Amino acid sequence: MEFGKSYWRTFEQGTQREWLVTNGLGGFACSTISGANTRRYHGLLVAALNPPVRRHLILSKLDESIEIGGKWYELFTNQTPGYTSSGFLHLQRFILNPFPTFVYNIQDVYVEKKVFMIHGKNSVVVLYKISTGDSPASLRVAPLVNYRDYHGDSSKESMKFKKVKSTSGVEVRPRSSNIRIKIKSSEGSFTAKEDWFNNMEYKAEKERGLKSIEDHYIPGYFEIKLNANDTRIVTFVASTDEIDNVNGLELLENEEERIIGVIEKAGYRNEFVNNLVIAADSFITYRNSTQSSTIVAGYPWFTDWGRDTMVALTGLTLVTNRFDDAKDILLTFTRYIKDGLIPNMFPDETEEPIYNTVDASLWLFEAVYKYLAYTEDYEFVSEKLFPSLKQIIEKYVEGTHFSIKMDVDGLISAGEEGFQLTWMDAKVGDWVVTPRHGKAVEINALWYNALKVMEHLAEKFNFSTRMYTDAAETV
Repeated sequence: MEFGKSYWRTFEQGTQREWLVTNGLGGFACSTISGANTRRYHGLLVAALNPPVRRHLILSKLDESIEIGGKWYELFTNQTPGYTSSGFLHLQRFILNPFPTFVYNIQDVYVEKKVFMIHGKNSVVVLYKISTGDSPASLRVAPLVNYRDYHGDSSKESMKFKKVKSTSGVEVRPRSSNIRIKIKSSEGSFTAKEDWFNNMEYKAEKERGLKSIEDHYIPGYFEIKLNANDTRIVTFVASTDEIDNVNGLELLENEEERIIGVIEKAGYRNEFVNNLVIAADSFITYRNSTQSSTIVAGYPWFTDWGRDTMVALTGLTLVTNRFDDAKDILLTFTRYIKDGLIPNMFPDETEEPIYNTVDASLWLFEAVYKYLAYTEDYEFVSEKLFPSLKQIIEKYVEGTHFSIKMDVDGLISAGEEGFQLTWMDAKVGDWVVTPRHGKAVEINALWYNALKVMEHLAEKFNFSTRMYTDAAETV
């Protein structure tokens, strides 16, 4: 995808499109194509400190300014109440292929900025290619640091940092945590000069009626001096992990090779389908509590949900030939079965999942059936999944939490005051917007499907099929 200046004639227009890159841990970087952060979820590094949850905003932005002939020009775009900086006016082009790339031009100086993440690490890389003309120039880069839950907001009164200057950058330590935020540059010098960016305004949050003002900590700035007719590659890496490599071209090549591997594994030759394969990769993440794969239901604010995972498993992992990931994901959720229910969701705050769903367990049968259709791996299903599937059917028949139970007519009834159990799960405070208590139609379609899948598996594994056959006929 490529966009030119006609897409950001105004600040408002430039904030209508957003980009996202992820790190395979549930962490991500995202913002708008104009470079302005308009959501509390926007940031160059939103780290998953306990993958894929405990997501925290670590680095909001890198704000760049360039000096030519003694005059400073802003490349960054920010909004505060009553004022908008105009760095987007110097933006000539935005390209996503596959990583977001910004091309700026001031006089005869060009700055190309590419953003990507290191897979499997809470690290973001910003790679600059700077070309000067007849005059020397200086690039100044100021990191806007934060440390807060990605659902929240912060102010300078609530944030306290300690910084440690290093030879190639700076380490910032939030006083409320033992985490260390490292920011390094491949070139230039770092000047320690504490400051704050006060009152960054998030347009999208303001429109939603939420708190929309936030402060960010600036530990200092980096400066890179450039000669006339110079071309320079400069790498910035920000991370909560150790930074072993600040060679941006090498890191970029590693990530591009990984993506090529994902595409080749899927085995398609169609460009549009390959773009979908790349997008699908963003949602498959590592879960620390199970040491295995899971699926994030959506960015920027969802974690892994049982229903969404089972619905999406076919397209994300089977169509793309990622069968080991499919096995991992199925095992992740069956490990957490509780009285016949797989988790509705894994929350950010705790390790304990929430189980208020009637359909997620039934979608599991469809996911298993699709897995077999693509792999014929009956041995794995027999050894690892079949006992869990039997337990689900038994609990749905005899009754389990949230009044989920098979009625005398063979249909599944479900629902208790204060709980939303189907995909229509909006809830405001204690008000369940669409309760749907009773015998929801699609729940019983899924119930029938589950019984037929079990009939097939029982026959394959030499168990009696009568219970499943009779129940399916009744339904």
